[in-house]
Amino acid sequence: MTGKAKKVLSVLTGVVIALFLVIALAALAVTVVYRTRGEDAEILGYQFRIVVSGSMEPEIGQGSLVVIDTVGSGESFYEDLSVGDVITFNWFNTANVDEVIVTHRIIDIKETSSGYRFTLQGDAVEGDTQVITENEIIGKVVWHSSALGAVLTFLRSGAGIVVCLILPAALIMIYEVYRIVRLVREGKAEQKREKEAARDEEIETLRRELAELKKEKEKKDA
Repeated sequence: MTGKAKKVLSVLTGVVIALFLVIALAALAVTVVYRTRGEDAEILGYQFRIVVSGSMEPEIGQGSLVVIDTVGSGESFYEDLSVGDVITFNWFNTANVDEVIVTHRIIDIKETSSGYRFTLQGDAVEGDTQVITENEIIGKVVWHSSALGAVLTFLRSGAGIVVCLILPAALIMIYEVYRIVRLVREGKAEQKREKEAARDEEIETLRRELAELKKEKEKKDA
């Protein structure tokens, strides 16, 4: 392999390792955040959640990632909400006697003496509505992605940890072992070449000395 080819291969290898490290760090960050703080973790006032049902299909499918602009201080947040907005809220599910987190669309807003009252419904669920007050709202959905939802779900799974953490670490370790072995072999080869060069130089020096001795002998015999 030529020196130029080796340089190109070294650069490509470095890029691949850097990508593996970025993926591994991203997977580690996601895993740590979700396992320590859950989906309630906020970044600059935004929450990132995975939709667990298909009630908002086809716009927001099951497993999609939604970015939620969480409720701020004051009433301006509620005043800015309008019919058609999609919000995430806490809902007491009487069927399961449990509180769940739901993402649905606002279909009606009423202002009462105690604040705003919102009526919500899933796009794929006609007739099944929820009526909530301001206190139940977590925030407004400002962006969503099914692709990133699938990626995030995968990263949080056991297989994702293996692929994004263990596998890159194993590949990097294998590459480093290969690089060390290659450097050792190159070092031995270089030592061998140096010894051969020194031996050849010694032989050449002996030949020159023999030639000088032969010439001196010929002069004496003459």
